[in-house]
Amino acid sequence: MSMWDAVAEPVATGPSNRVARAESLRATLVARQSLVVLLTVCVLSAVYEWYFLFRGWVPWDEGALSESAQRVLSG
Repeated sequence: MSMWDAVAEPVATGPSNRVARAESLRATLVARQSLVVLLTVCVLSAVYEWYFLFRGWVPWDEGALSESAQRVLSG
């Protein structure tokens, strides 16, 4: 191998600035989409819960459910 062959070898370089910027932009868009989906689900869940909050809940049913669960676990 001559001295000129060593100089002529391609040098491994990192990604260009344009590629790095595109990757960064893609990651930012994915993060924003995930945040929008999370907020949408939270808002819809809160609206659904608010609509049904005081309909049909009988507090003394909770004891009956836990007692039947205890009976099942006891055999």
